[in-house]
Amino acid sequence: MAPEALLLDIEGMKCGGCVSAVEKRLRAQPGVQEASVNLLSRSAWVELEPPATAESLLESLAALGFPGHLRDPDGELERLQQELAFITNYTLYRVKFDFFGFFHKREIFV
Repeated sequence: MAPEALLLDIEGMKCGGCVSAVEKRLRAQPGVQEASVNLLSRSAWVELEPPATAESLLESLAALGFPGHLRDPDGELERLQQELAFITNYTLYRVKFDFFGFFHKREIFV
């Protein structure tokens, strides 16, 4: 069976020592083929082979003092799409307002 790639959001990491501790704990878990932790995004990418589960990894990290959760890629995509729609609508509104507001002001002062 092919390994599964997971993206975990990890809380509580503040320094390189924290990153090292989380990586060591993840790599020590049975079924973990590879693990990479990023302090800036507070996330961990893990390549996991069955029968290991994300829940067992998260329990182990929580016991170490770094609670986390599995990042939901579908939820992340939906959130980004909503942000893009908001920005697009706001930008179109501003362009329309500025364009017509400019001509409206010009007619008043002519």
